[in-house]
Amino acid sequence: MAADLKNISLDDLKKMIEETEALLIDLRHEMVRRIEAAEHQEIDRLEVHLQDTGHRLHHLREFLTAVLADLRGPK
Repeated sequence: MAADLKNISLDDLKKMIEETEALLIDLRHEMVRRIEAAEHQEIDRLEVHLQDTGHRLHHLREFLTAVLADLRGPK
């Protein structure tokens, strides 16, 4: 590739660099957009996650209450 670059004019090299830098900017913007979209999806699902956690805590409390009752024995 280095040999190929020797045959390219200075103006063409500058143009290639400008185009590459513009492409990098576009790629970075697209990456940020996708990251933000993924974060927004997780935020949108936060309510579902919290409800699921609430159900799990409820079952854990029931389990612990039963375990404590067994440990205390009959009254």
